[in-house]
Amino acid sequence: MKKQEHKNEILKSRIGGFGGSDARLFYTIASKGVNNLSATDLFRISVAKGENESKSIPETPAMAAGYAFESYVEKLLKKKGFEREVKLCSKLSDKFDTFAHADFYNAETNTVVECKFTQGNIEKTYKSYYAQLQWYYMLGVNRVILYNGHGDINDMLMTGAVENIEIEEIERDEIFIDSLRTGITLLASVWDDLKIDVGEEWTPSDLLAFDADNINLLTDKLRQIERLEADAKDLREQIKGLFELYNIKSLKSDNYLITYVGESVRETLDTDKLKKEHKEIDFSLYKKQSKVKSSIKIKLY
Repeated sequence: MKKQEHKNEILKSRIGGFGGSDARLFYTIASKGVNNLSATDLFRISVAKGENESKSIPETPAMAAGYAFESYVEKLLKKKGFEREVKLCSKLSDKFDTFAHADFYNAETNTVVECKFTQGNIEKTYKSYYAQLQWYYMLGVNRVILYNGHGDINDMLMTGAVENIEIEEIERDEIFIDSLRTGITLLASVWDDLKIDVGEEWTPSDLLAFDADNINLLTDKLRQIERLEADAKDLREQIKGLFELYNIKSLKSDNYLITYVGESVRETLDTDKLKKEHKEIDFSLYKKQSKVKSSIKIKLY
């Protein structure tokens, strides 16, 4: 199955069902109840109920590297009887489907291999994806093996290079699996009467860990830019003073071109004065509309 076809299959299956990536949602329901779900969890349930549209997430370099890593592992597992991108299903509720899209599956041994391309060690990956790994056991799989690849994302995308792979067989955790089943039972019991109100104002606790990390990374970089812009402003004034002191008009090197722009007068149209003095003009006839792309505003504290 091609990558885009696989993505389309995953999007289609999200309506009316829950997969391995939703496992943590059910553990949360079992431990905290349906009324204490995050906005992300509520939105996911609304998609499964058909009340909201499931949309494809734009592919990031990290996601592309993860898929490239799967292609690398495919060469290692092909001769061992593993098939790539297999959907596993188990009917655990009459209200919604429960399934998983296994990276690799061996039907003869009923074994799943889950692939992750990360910067952290296998223990960190194991903890981050623990619910998803146990979800496979809940669906009836005999063995679950984690392949954790390491390397530079750009190298992975350009050459398929992998620095090293850590491999660990995941132990079955019956207590955790019982919690997942409990979460499924609880959600199914309120499925028909459940009213979803995702809300438009979220807090970081409503986000998935990956999304929250990305936002923290963005705001950290914006703070760095603010500091650099303040430093650059001071240096710009110092260099302008240098140009004025020695009457320099331009300074050129292989890396930059700095040109001195002298003081000038800028002319603009005083629209307020024009409207006040020429009330006979219907200015609405001269308004121009242009489409503005969607964006986000960020205010740092």
